[in-house]
Amino acid sequence: MKKSYLLLLAASLVAGSAAAQQHTFKAADAVSSNQPVSAQLLSKFANANAQAAVKAPAAKAAITTQPEGTLYTAKFEASRAYYVSNSTQQVTYQDNFSIVTEFVETDSTLFIKNPLGVLSSYNNWAKGVKKSASTAGAPDSVIFTLPQDFSIGSDGSGYTMSVFSTDGTQTDGGILKFTYDGTTLQQVGTAIFGVGYNFTKGYGWAGYGSEGIKVYKYTIPDPVTVPETAVLQSNAKMAHQTVSGGYVVDANPASVQLAIDGNDFYLGSLPEATGLWAKGTLANGKVSFKTQYMGSVQGNMVYFLPFSLSTDGNVAVLNQLDFTYDKANHKLTATNNFSVNDGDTQLYYYYVAITPVITWGAESGVDGINAGKTATSVVYTDLSGRQVSEPTNGFYVKTVRYTDGTVSSTKVVK
Repeated sequence: MKKSYLLLLAASLVAGSAAAQQHTFKAADAVSSNQPVSAQLLSKFANANAQAAVKAPAAKAAITTQPEGTLYTAKFEASRAYYVSNSTQQVTYQDNFSIVTEFVETDSTLFIKNPLGVLSSYNNWAKGVKKSASTAGAPDSVIFTLPQDFSIGSDGSGYTMSVFSTDGTQTDGGILKFTYDGTTLQQVGTAIFGVGYNFTKGYGWAGYGSEGIKVYKYTIPDPVTVPETAVLQSNAKMAHQTVSGGYVVDANPASVQLAIDGNDFYLGSLPEATGLWAKGTLANGKVSFKTQYMGSVQGNMVYFLPFSLSTDGNVAVLNQLDFTYDKANHKLTATNNFSVNDGDTQLYYYYVAITPVITWGAESGVDGINAGKTATSVVYTDLSGRQVSEPTNGFYVKTVRYTDGTVSSTKVVK
């Protein structure tokens, strides 16, 4: 699954509707003078020529396979995340950035998978070394010695993790230090951690940065499951716009699934989320879909994430998406948008649906959502996402795949 990151869209996506109305799809307001950002830092980030004059450091070899150790799902949070475009050298940032990732822990090391969510196609890991506290009662620490390589191409170019000081200068051989209490990594100091593009002729900052970092163990929520009593509706379609090639464009109506169980509406087979479901609830003539975990596809956690898009392109994540319900005409109409998303707090999307309108025919006549289906596989996973051959004691998620491509997930207690 290919992800697109909100900050990558800054001031570059132009919406062209049927009426040719244009607006910019961007990440955040322009950096203003009252923001606590060092002007020197921004100047350094934005000036490719100045950065290219800095020699590329001798980075450590990329870690491209999952290390040995105990695997945990984790949240990566930062007080501020930056993106610098290589083509325009424009700096954009977003406050209170958050993504879902993983880390692996051993007695002496801790590895974070794809920090900042960058390079989603590479499965690279950043390595930190655990240090015991020298003073009784003080927290232990984890030290990441940087730079470290991510992906390296045959020409010697690739992505490199580095540390920048608050004045924007790159710190060769620098460290990024965290306190660690067995659950949470909390950054010590004000260094900025980044992933930049390591050019063969030098180092040009063309990537991501972050500050105020916290990483902590995170329990995956239960995915949405559709009860057997839900009734599948026929010929469900979703008309919408989407983001493609840097533009907001009209999309062909997508075939989706819609099941109704009393006041509960279940929306499934969304683009990039086949077999997963989002749940909405009917009240006062509106069906509301809250931000929610839908399940996983190819090992990627998938969320239903509502957001608004203003006429001048500003994006705001919403708590829920409301659809007006026209029962007589079998129609749901939204005035806002949602993404099939990686994470539940920032727009980091697999697919975007702008102002969706969902229509359907009569009931399919199937009494239950999975009635009459043929299962092709049954898989059990524990709450950390690890597959088990047979559940023993504890909580598990049972995932059944059917010949029609749909998937049902139920919670199992043994």
